[in-house]
Amino acid sequence: MSWKLESTDAEVRAWLKSKAWEVSGVDYDSQREVHTWSARSVRSGHSPRLGIARQVFADFPAFAVLEHLGRLEVAAAIRRRPDSRYVLVQKGAVVTLEEAIGS
Repeated sequence: MSWKLESTDAEVRAWLKSKAWEVSGVDYDSQREVHTWSARSVRSGHSPRLGIARQVFADFPAFAVLEHLGRLEVAAAIRRRPDSRYVLVQKGAVVTLEEAIGS
C-alpha cells in the first residue's frame, strides 16, 4: 500500500488506547477517501469516531500524524463533544481537524 496505512493504523490505535478509547472497528470511505476508527470510551461509554483523510497518510509518516493529533488537541475536542465525528484533512500543506458531516 503506497500510503502507509499499516504503520499509521497501529500508531492511531495505540494513540486512541492511550486516551482510554478502545478501537472497535475501522472503515474506509472510498468516495471521501477517509479511514475512520470507531472506538468506545472505557470511562464514559461514548463511542467517538476519528477519521484521517488519505492525503494525510500519503504525505506524513505515522509519527507526524500523531504530532498533528496532539497539536490539534484532538483528544480534548473529542472529550468536549464525544458524540461528534472528527476527521483530519489536509488543505495545501496544512493539516486541520474538521467535524465530519454525515458519517
